[in-house]
Amino acid sequence: MTIPHARPSPRARCSTPHTSLFDEPARFAHHPFVLTDQATQEPSWIRAAAELSSLEPDLEAAPWIAVDTESNSMFVYREQVCLMQLNLGGALWLVDTLALKSEDVSSSALARALEDPDVPVYLHGGEYDVACLKREYTLGVRGVFDTQQAAAFLGMPRTGYGALVEAATGVVLAKGHAQYDWGTRPIDSKALQYAIDDVVHLPAVVEWIRERVRDADLEEEVAIACAAVEEMEPHSVEVNPLKLLRHKHAKGLDPTAQAVLVRLGMWRDTNAMRFNKPPGRLVSTEVLARVARAQPADLAALKRCKVGPRIERRFGRSLVAAVEDGLESPPEVRREVGARSPQTVRQRADRLRTWRRGEAEQRGVPPVVVLPPRALEYLSEHGAGDLGAAPQLGEKRAARYGDALRRACE
Repeated sequence: MTIPHARPSPRARCSTPHTSLFDEPARFAHHPFVLTDQATQEPSWIRAAAELSSLEPDLEAAPWIAVDTESNSMFVYREQVCLMQLNLGGALWLVDTLALKSEDVSSSALARALEDPDVPVYLHGGEYDVACLKREYTLGVRGVFDTQQAAAFLGMPRTGYGALVEAATGVVLAKGHAQYDWGTRPIDSKALQYAIDDVVHLPAVVEWIRERVRDADLEEEVAIACAAVEEMEPHSVEVNPLKLLRHKHAKGLDPTAQAVLVRLGMWRDTNAMRFNKPPGRLVSTEVLARVARAQPADLAALKRCKVGPRIERRFGRSLVAAVEDGLESPPEVRREVGARSPQTVRQRADRLRTWRRGEAEQRGVPPVVVLPPRALEYLSEHGAGDLGAAPQLGEKRAARYGDALRRACE
């Protein structure tokens, strides 16, 4: 795998050869954010706990760290981080996290570097990565600059990584591995190229987009949004069947059908764990809601629910039994699920949204630049008496919009 704009790593390189997607560096030599004079390299691998110390020289020298992770959420009951891609100031590394224990990573120099607020950490769409790293390694990433957040605040029509790489560097990335099973070993060579690309070009995107953030005078707003990425809660490993009641296909269910749906959710979770499948890929929530509404008493009635031949053959009898169980021993369904906010809160939120939309149109910026969702939610509920307490509002917005916010919250 030949990778552009990376400095050589002092450690062993990946032994698996790959064909580069970028064999024409001269094609992009005109672009100021493509560093064609730097050496090319293959990424180095970490495949055992004892090898984590190999990262330390590059971590100590790195002025910044670009990070991405790959998980297997679409293929297993409990997802895992399967691969971590690192660009340590130009030195490229791949970490086979399936070969490591959680404590191996959480006690490593890598964890300490990612938690150091003085070391910039580059991410793209990093909420998911941060949540996964917290869940698996109790690792709180600091110093985040998230290019997707920056692109959204700039109002860019396409904020995906590939679109930003093309805009910043002229490089068109290959597609096709967004739904790859990263728990597979060995990892396909083209999938590896796809994965490492996520950190190879990220520093160039950061440099390119930061310039535009400065020109738009949005540095504080983007910094607040990136700090919010750092505070993402770890992904829960617990499944709560009550959440099914918030699903769009559960709307209109009467109390009996709601209880049956919750019981079916418990049934699905048990079987998803048994077969090590994501619950939604075992049986969709749409199908469960259809069954909960019809409450079939036998296989013939289940067939009329149009659950599909596969589900009928594999789970038909146990599905009917779960419906019966939900009718005879209904689980407790908390009535606060989906409860409406007080009228004063809803009216305040409507006024804030109307004001935000008008201000955004006048300034020619996305609404999130004017008032982030969390700040709007807080002001709707608590009013504008203490703007300093509103999350993600910031001093700049408070000074600029304080009077307007207080009027909207009256």
